[in-house]
Amino acid sequence: MHHFSNQLSPSLPIHPWFTPPVGTHRRGVRQKPSRTADFSPPQSPSAPNPSPIRKIRAIRGFLHLLALLLLFTPFLHAAPALHLQDQSFFTDRVATATAYFPEEIPAVDDWSQPGGNCNLLEIDTQAIENDTRGKTLAVIRFLPTKTGPLTLPAFEFTSGETTYRTAPAQILVREPIRSSDMALTFTPAKTRVYQGEPVRLDLRWSCSLDASKLRALQLYPDFFNNPGIEVVIPRSTDPEDQQVGLPIGGRRSIARRTRAGEKHQLGTIDQTLFLRFTTPGTHTLPAVRLECARMAAAEDEFARYAAHFNNGLFEPVTTGKLYDRVFTLSEPMTFEVLPLPPETQNTNFSGLFSPIEITAAIQPTEAMIGELMELEINVTGNAPHGMIELPKLSKQPGLRERFIVDDDASLAWHPAGTIFRTRLRALTTSIKALPALHFPVFDPETGTLTTLTTDPIPLTLTPNDGKDFLTLRSFKGAAVPLTNSPEGIWHNETSNPMNDLINTVLHFANSLFWPLLIAGPVAFALLFPVVRDRRRRALDPRYGRRAAAYDAFRKLPDNSPEKWHAFLRFLAVTFQSGDRSWTISDTREHLSNIGLKTEDIEQITAMHQAADAHDFSPPAPAAKFQNLAPLAKRILHLAGKSLLVAILLTPTLQANTQAGRDSSPSRPQAVENSTPQKDPGGIKESSRGLSEATPPDPAPTNTTHPGRDARGAAVPTAPNGQSSSTSEWTAAESRFSQAQSATPGSEEARALYIDAALKFEAAAKESSRRGESYTNAGNAWFQAGEIGRAIAAYRQARTYRPTDPRVKENLATARAMTANDVPSRRSWWQSIPQYWVRPALLVSSLAFWLSLLLLIRHRNRAWRITTAATGILLLTTALLFLTKSLLQSTEGVVIVDETRARKGPGHNYAPAFQEPVHDGLEFTLLETRDNWAHIQLSDTRQCWLPLDQLQLIEN
Repeated sequence: MHHFSNQLSPSLPIHPWFTPPVGTHRRGVRQKPSRTADFSPPQSPSAPNPSPIRKIRAIRGFLHLLALLLLFTPFLHAAPALHLQDQSFFTDRVATATAYFPEEIPAVDDWSQPGGNCNLLEIDTQAIENDTRGKTLAVIRFLPTKTGPLTLPAFEFTSGETTYRTAPAQILVREPIRSSDMALTFTPAKTRVYQGEPVRLDLRWSCSLDASKLRALQLYPDFFNNPGIEVVIPRSTDPEDQQVGLPIGGRRSIARRTRAGEKHQLGTIDQTLFLRFTTPGTHTLPAVRLECARMAAAEDEFARYAAHFNNGLFEPVTTGKLYDRVFTLSEPMTFEVLPLPPETQNTNFSGLFSPIEITAAIQPTEAMIGELMELEINVTGNAPHGMIELPKLSKQPGLRERFIVDDDASLAWHPAGTIFRTRLRALTTSIKALPALHFPVFDPETGTLTTLTTDPIPLTLTPNDGKDFLTLRSFKGAAVPLTNSPEGIWHNETSNPMNDLINTVLHFANSLFWPLLIAGPVAFALLFPVVRDRRRRALDPRYGRRAAAYDAFRKLPDNSPEKWHAFLRFLAVTFQSGDRSWTISDTREHLSNIGLKTEDIEQITAMHQAADAHDFSPPAPAAKFQNLAPLAKRILHLAGKSLLVAILLTPTLQANTQAGRDSSPSRPQAVENSTPQKDPGGIKESSRGLSEATPPDPAPTNTTHPGRDARGAAVPTAPNGQSSSTSEWTAAESRFSQAQSATPGSEEARALYIDAALKFEAAAKESSRRGESYTNAGNAWFQAGEIGRAIAAYRQARTYRPTDPRVKENLATARAMTANDVPSRRSWWQSIPQYWVRPALLVSSLAFWLSLLLLIRHRNRAWRITTAATGILLLTTALLFLTKSLLQSTEGVVIVDETRARKGPGHNYAPAFQEPVHDGLEFTLLETRDNWAHIQLSDTRQCWLPLDQLQLIEN
């Protein structure tokens, strides 16, 4: 067992971390009562002489004490003196004392907290070997709590039955001194800044003390530990003989030293800092304390090494040296930090503040597509290296669509800013220049966001293994076929009269879809009697001759002698009189047999008699022929009925009818002459009507808001119809040509391409060149870097030209440039535009009813197969039309570079995806609510996006 004891003044407060519980006794530790409460000798109080009894008691106590001393003397040994490692003691610095023991002392598990003018912090015993001073080292760490001369009390250590007691030690405790020979100032460039704006802060430390005596500088401003403040110390560019190492905020920096006065004086040290506040509001930075140790005597030079960091300010105080501590304080600082305007939150703002300059360079300028090139961006401004950031270059519209860019750019320091170096690959030989790069920059003087633009750099790109174009997804495992179109996506469509006619017919069919669809069965119902009559004429020669005679009779004017003779011819043919003249008796006989009314027979007989009297008796008056047409119609009807009965009942007539049927195939000319004479006329008339029809204006397409175009501008109107659309087309072609002649990648070229795209879209809304106009608009949008709008235009062009291979390839190329890779789950039939389904249904309906009429007319195997095929086609197109009508929806495309999809209609809702959605993402519109669109992606996932960031496509 062992224990130690020490005696410190109970008048001073005991350190709370080391206060033992009252009345406790820890194993191996024994605290003895304090004998010297305040490190001063006890004073005997004045009292009268003790009585004899008291003297006897005192002698008895002395004898007992003497007996105890004699009894325990063999077990009490004096330990070596207590050694103090420090010569200077301070109330805020931990001091250390050591003692050596001739035998092993077990580790002190518990120790009690002494009272007095020192707080005991730790006692540690360590076994040592091969040391002449002893076998155990005791290390005692304590903290003085009072300045002035103090006595470190004795400590007792017990090992088994042996007790060791250290001797008391005298120490002198000092406190830091605020020196008038030093001054510290922080001078900000301005105190009113914006959130995230770098502000310069100039530190100056003026010191007239001897530099060789200064050690252990402590300069740790509170803002170095503030998470809402970023601190950057720029690299020094001062001459080497003026550079000096300065420890600040736990960092090693190089400052500028200016010597003045005597040679041994430190002089003035200047250091530049940059602060950046991450949160708006009023920020008060407290006073900064600079403190260092001033040695009693100079032993070494201030900077005895070549390295700037190796000077006395970095060196700790040598153990056992006498020194004091001096300090100075700066004034507190207050900054007003303004919040950034909302537009900086909706753009790709990287924290760049003007004044700033950005230049770009690329090497090499001649390369094959897909070959690595190095892009270097030099940023120069009022912010130091470390506070300059750039947005991801892959988000640059001009680069993202035409280059693969490595976002892991390397940073290089230069005296006025930062150099960013990255690698990129060109994707197409059509690139003529590295386009202008756009960087949003905030101007704190005006409080507005501006765009800083670099100059385009001409490039010469050659094919790679014969390939002129590489898609974005052809890298990193994304398998997208290359574009094989020899014209490329830059070839604009030209006007073509045949295409204009087709577009006009399609528009006419869509505009009058329901009337034209109903016209098929109506026409069938109207033509059915005619076709049936033609069929009967072809099968029955007698009926054919009777019908022909009746047709000849109908063509003549009423109440004329010629019409009477045609009437008699009709009667003769009807009742097969041959070349024999038709007499009155024939009239009575045959008309009575078919059941004609008596009054009708008498009327015909009277006219017959009058005609004969006029022909054979010239003085007789001319006969009047009245109501011949209704009479002939009734006779034709009754004769047909009686003939049908005769055919059914008379074997001879049945045989003749069969013979007529057998002879019909050998007379193709008669059959062919029945309908072709009218059918071509009908088709010609229909074609003329379609070509001369003026279709109404189509509904506006590719709009994001009513009355606005794809970019939010007002939709131009065409007061003069076709002439206005032709003017828009001409102006659009002119703008496109001007854009191609401008500097590639420049802002001028981009503006011309945008203007051309808008004019092409205006021409598409007013002219018959809708497919060509939207194709050219897509090309212009693509050249301008607007991939989302290009996809929308190409999809609108496919509505009018679904089979055009160039439109298909252009759309595939634009889709390959989109950043978001969303798998498509659309069925093949969903890609068929309703604009073409309606005309297909009309054509199949016409074909079916026409083939059905022809089947009724001819009734042969070929027309049966044709009718069945057209019926299946009609049924298929009708099902497709009904399905698309029931499932019809509005689709669209994202047209902003980058935006966050939300889980609800508002910015306060959480993001729907971890990554933002980018330009060109296609979707289906589900609903709109408060200027927000509820959309569904092609893989059936849903989210919400602002309507003004979308472009809708109407089918």
